[in-house]
Amino acid sequence: MSAPAGWFQDPEGPPGHLRWWDGNAWTEQRVAPPEAEVPAAWNPVGSVRRHPLSAVVAVVVGLVVVHGMIDSADDQSSVRDETISSSDAQVRAQPEGSPPPPHEQARWSAPDRPRRYVVTRVVDGDTVELGNGETVRLVGIDAPETGECGHDRAADRLARLVLGQPVRLGRPDEDRDRYGRLLRYVDVGRQDAGLRLLKKGLAIARYDSRDGYGFHPREPRYIAADRGADGDGVACE
Repeated sequence: MSAPAGWFQDPEGPPGHLRWWDGNAWTEQRVAPPEAEVPAAWNPVGSVRRHPLSAVVAVVVGLVVVHGMIDSADDQSSVRDETISSSDAQVRAQPEGSPPPPHEQARWSAPDRPRRYVVTRVVDGDTVELGNGETVRLVGIDAPETGECGHDRAADRLARLVLGQPVRLGRPDEDRDRYGRLLRYVDVGRQDAGLRLLKKGLAIARYDSRDGYGFHPREPRYIAADRGADGDGVACE
């Protein structure tokens, strides 16, 4: 090599390693390049090697932050769900027949609630009067009329079932008879008043499809109850 004395790339070393040339020959004076400092953000592997504890702490902190963000999102979602559920529960908790709150009117409609009427008088075993002034003829049965044998027993039994009680009226195919009385089933609680009289032998199944009248929905049960009556009625001569 023909060059003035100085530092040059070491022909026996890796790139960047310098060696002193005295102008005639290589000497044993060598210089390695300084290690370049790489920012931790750009050299995570080197950062971990140099500072393992700090790296572990940073990872743990990062996981805690991410987990907190996820929990926060879940909590917000849960709050929304609970708010919706609470709103629905408030609507369901309202008394039947009451209108829904304004903000729920698009989603809910007032449920149909069967009307109830109070029986104020029992005329006989198949006819009652209501507090609203209407007279109701029980559908599908026939009980003794006033003065006939068995009248008092049938009327007393019906009175014990319905008098002073709120009753529900079930409508068959017809609305009123020729006397203007409502034609209805009379239910008190879970009991069908007409069916109870039939089972006790205090009335008979009548005014149905067998004798020229229209079929009514409870006719099969009424006929079966009439045939299987327990004989509690009053025997008349």
